[in-house]
Amino acid sequence: MKRIIKLIFINLAVFIVLWTGVEVVLHLLGVDTVHEINKKTRNPRFQSICRRALTEKLVVYNAFYTDSDGIFKANPAFDFNLIFKENGRYIINSDGFRGNEFKPVETPRPSLFLVGDSFVWGNSAAPIQNSFADLLQNEGYYVYNGGIGGTDPLQYLKVIKKYTPVLKPKVTAVCIYMGNDTRPFPHPTQPNKNLYYISNFGYFLGYDNRDGHYFNSAEESFAFFKKRYCGCSENIGDYFMNDTVLGKLVSGLMIKARRRKPDPERKWLRNALLEMQQVCEKSGSEFMVLLIPKVKGNMDPTISIKKRLHFFKDLPYFYPSNLKITDYCSPPDDHFNNPGHRKFADFIIRILKEKGYFPVKTSG
Repeated sequence: MKRIIKLIFINLAVFIVLWTGVEVVLHLLGVDTVHEINKKTRNPRFQSICRRALTEKLVVYNAFYTDSDGIFKANPAFDFNLIFKENGRYIINSDGFRGNEFKPVETPRPSLFLVGDSFVWGNSAAPIQNSFADLLQNEGYYVYNGGIGGTDPLQYLKVIKKYTPVLKPKVTAVCIYMGNDTRPFPHPTQPNKNLYYISNFGYFLGYDNRDGHYFNSAEESFAFFKKRYCGCSENIGDYFMNDTVLGKLVSGLMIKARRRKPDPERKWLRNALLEMQQVCEKSGSEFMVLLIPKVKGNMDPTISIKKRLHFFKDLPYFYPSNLKITDYCSPPDDHFNNPGHRKFADFIIRILKEKGYFPVKTSG
């Protein structure tokens, strides 16, 4: 028995020496651990979040959820003024979208169904009533706002398929942000699975963005964030994967095996847009694709569009040429500021007038 125990200790000692040696050699060759990589590359704001995560408890706001149709939407029962303080009054309709109810109305105003992400929702407009969707409503159009932050064209397709045949708006305009809306793969949306959570620490994805695996709760998502980005290892397995070079290599191989395959031609995007167009044609609603430029450094925002126009070939797309870097908020916020919202509203109005949809100033 003593001999067996002795052999176990000898083998363990040899393993530790070899492991330490390999770790040292790989470090000298410039290979970092997962936590070292994240520390060098992560957004600086993560550092303050990680410090708070060690002492503060997680508070989750029940602001958004995914319904049984796989549509991520706002919770009408939640008071958005609690998390978006001093930014105007947030009115969420019974379908979970901001603004007018999703019900057909008889109005002399041309009806417009805007579908998109946080740009359409109105992020960074101060107050929110200065967003381009609200400005269009004030200018004499009847606007259905189908924008929800953090979503992408697969969500837009679901929203259009569900609501355009019911609302029958004169125009259905999908707003494509030339940043994350044209990624190599879409969000892996699933019915009743939260796309993300809002908490006292900010926003957390509802799934692992490496392989698309959904977390069971906000707490599980937060635990993943702390382990991967903050160095909060809960067990020896977490420590091995995130704090050792060998663990990083093993983790990389495991993730590579189940990582989602990118779509360099964005076929998923084109297919979604073509299906949206078909739905609109059957519903008697004119379909438009409005492209929102991505701002990057000192680059002209329209460059992000011109490089990718082939994604929208044979589709009725339009993009503004009057936007400047000064029409966006300061980094890391890449949304329109108030002048940007105003310019984008003016751009849409110009397109609508060219199509014969003139605003009508009424009280309705």
